[in-house]
Amino acid sequence: IVCRGHGRDVPIPFGPYLAGGGVAALFFGARLSGLWPGV
Repeated sequence: IVCRGHGRDVPIPFGPYLAGGGVAALFFGARLSGLWPGV
């Protein structure tokens, strides 16, 4: 938004980031959870 000069009235598309996070959790979830011992 800052780089493109959009105002606050333009919504941020967060769907691709949710999908990417889901894929990362699917493939790397066990390894990533091992990095944080309290989780």
